[in-house]
Amino acid sequence: MRWHLLSNHNGHQNYELLKNEEKIATLQYDINLQALRLNAYGYQRVFFLRKEGMLRQKNVLRNEYGFKIGQFVLAADGKKGMIELDEEKFLFTYKQNMEEMELVKAGDGKNIFSFTVSRQISQFTVAVLAIISAKYVLVTTNVTSII
Repeated sequence: MRWHLLSNHNGHQNYELLKNEEKIATLQYDINLQALRLNAYGYQRVFFLRKEGMLRQKNVLRNEYGFKIGQFVLAADGKKGMIELDEEKFLFTYKQNMEEMELVKAGDGKNIFSFTVSRQISQFTVAVLAIISAKYVLVTTNVTSII
């Protein structure tokens, strides 16, 4: 499974998530607005990223209604981090020269999935892709839960 960067121009990045060369999701990321538009399973969602906190800043993910649905923190080394979505925690680690990311559910250590990324995508963007993948593309067992 891999996120593929389709285009990157004027602060807009377009991605598609491929599984066995079949497209299962698309994501448009507006860097200036920090807005994400996800198309998966025939549904579309909008998310916003914000940095919040004074002393200990967190990257917060909010839905289209402004409700906080998750957050993530990158470790100081930039090679791992923690994602929290709907009170579930996931740990992510970069592997193989930052070209592969592994997502593990915190507590049980089970690998949820791994995916490859292009080296031209920033670490911040990869963490965002992991969040979107974890909750709204791969872990979703009921399509209506992404609405």
